Formats: sequence, C-alpha cells, structure tokens
Amino acid sequence: MPYYLYKLNYTTPVRFGIDKASSNLSTTAFTSNADTLFSAICNEWVRIFGEEDLEDFVSISREGSFLVSDLLPYRNILDKNGATIDCEIYMPKPVIMVERDNHSLDTRGDSVSKKKLKKTTHICIGKLEEYFRFLKSGGDINFAMDKDMIFVEEDNIRTAIAYCPETLPYQVASVRFFKDAGLCFIAKMNKDIKDKFDIVVDSLSTTGIGGKRSSGYGKFNLDEDAIEISKDIPIYESHRKLAEMLSTSGNFNISLSCMAPKDDEINALSDGKSYYQLILRKGFIYSRTYSKANVKRKQIVMLKAGACLSKALEGSIVELSSGGNHKVYRYGKAMYLGVNI
Repeated sequence: MPYYLYKLNYTTPVRFGIDKASSNLSTTAFTSNADTLFSAICNEWVRIFGEEDLEDFVSISREGSFLVSDLLPYRNILDKNGATIDCEIYMPKPVIMVERDNHSLDTRGDSVSKKKLKKTTHICIGKLEEYFRFLKSGGDINFAMDKDMIFVEEDNIRTAIAYCPETLPYQVASVRFFKDAGLCFIAKMNKDIKDKFDIVVDSLSTTGIGGKRSSGYGKFNLDEDAIEISKDIPIYESHRKLAEMLSTSGNFNISLSCMAPKDDEINALSDGKSYYQLILRKGFIYSRTYSKANVKRKQIVMLKAGACLSKALEGSIVELSSGGNHKVYRYGKAMYLGVNI
C-alpha cells in the first residue's frame, strides 16, 4: 500500500491538550497524537458518508489497511526566490539507549549538548542518522527542531458568560504556525479509499482539528495536494529518506504514532531490547449523537510515538463505549520507520 503525506498549513491559531493531569486552557501542545487525528477523521467521515460507511472505514483500519501517524511539525526550506526546495519533517525524539563509542567520543561542549538534547522534543526525520551518531559519539546537535522557526505560542483572553451579573475572563493558550510551516501526517491506505479520505480531509480544513473549534481555531489549507511518498519518484531529498525508512525492516522500529498493543503483544515489550514511554490518554467524547451531556472517554495507557521496538507490533483500535448511542473508538495502530542502529 502506498504512503501519502498531507501538509496542513494552518490559517488560524490551533490548540491541543497536553498529556498531563494538570492540562487546562492556559497550556497547549503544538502537535497532537494519532488517536485525536483519527477521531477527527471519524467524526467528519460519519457526517459526510453516514454510520454504515464509517463502520467500513473502521473495519479497514482495524485490519491495517489504513494507518495514520501523529500530527508532525514540518518546515518548508526555500531558495532565494521563495520556492520550496525541500521539506523538513520532525518526529518525537526516539526513546533509546545506545552504547557510547569511547574510541571516537567527541566530548567538546558535552555538558551543553546534553542540556540541549534534554530540551529537544522533536528531531528532523531526515537526520536520524546524525541523531544516533551523536548518541554514540557525541559532537554537535544539528538534528533538533528549532521551535522558533516553526510556530509562536499565543495567549488570548476570552470572556465566559456566567449566570450572574459579572462576566468571567479566562486565558486560552494556542499556537500560531508561520507561513511556510505547519503540521503534517502520513497516511497509508489503498487507493480505493483515497478519494473519500481526501473529501474528509478537505472538509476538516474548514471544520478544524484541535480544541476551541467553535471559536474558529484549528482551520487549515493543504500546503500541497497529498504527496505519494516514494523513493522512486521523490519530490524532495527528505521524502526519499522517509520513503526508504517506511519500507525498511531494521533492527529497530521507531513508531510515528501512539500505539495500544494487543493483549498478545504486551509481553514482547519486556524483551529488554525495546524502549518506550507511556502516556495516559483521556478526554471527552466529541459527538452530537452519543449523549445529551458531555461524557468523558474511558482512560487508556498507550505507548508514545518515538518508541523504539525490536519487533514491529501492530497495535489495535480499542472500543471504549460507555453506554452511549454509538460505539467509541481509540486509535492505537502503529506506523514505523525501520532503522539499523
């Protein structure tokens, strides 16, 4: 199945909840997990094509015939005339322990580099080799994402209309992406569902992805038409590298999406050769037909994107319904880059 790259150039501020218990409107993430993206796709899919068609789409996804990554930051690289000559895509920093090569270890500026690495959340996919080389031998950090080149955080004061004489101001944190930057995702699918999927993505561009959509947040334009990621016909050099890793079976599989292992896959995580972080996923069910009142989703613990696994686990789509009018799903299928370390 082919992989496609969708680049979302946001035309309004966007906000996402953070994966912490203290998350509130005054804090925001600058990207989002695959399960949130999948939920947005499903909500738009059922609105356009109906419940029966949505069940078919979910069934296809369960089988692995549709996969989607987290939302990943990107930045277009421009020439002096303003034309795009490459596109840097950034993924969550891989979680891995690498034995250092003391014979070739470069300790110059070691303490500074360690501090910078600790603060680094995302690295350029096209520079994964440099990242692993740094872990083994030290040196300069030239693979880290520079947030100041991608987006700026904003705080907006809004007013809540309370059932009392006074109105109550509150703070909403959001992110505004620069003109030649935004978020992208990778989708793997058969071409027979791509036309419908493109209709859904086009509709989402006006509906929005993320929080505070009713206030106009989260709207975007597609920076380009969906790009088929192929090492045979790469648009940019970075796409060639990405295509190679998507089709490679290495000794490590780096996840590009949050993942919920199947019950029979959990033991594989304790092989001593896999590295990962856990995140607690929760939130509300955003559906007009599920319930008259806002209902919280059942919580679930998942593997965060950036996990480095010795075996490419499939993951699952978990049903988390809780007495409402329709089924509720949490997407947890895995998409990997194959690397040899």
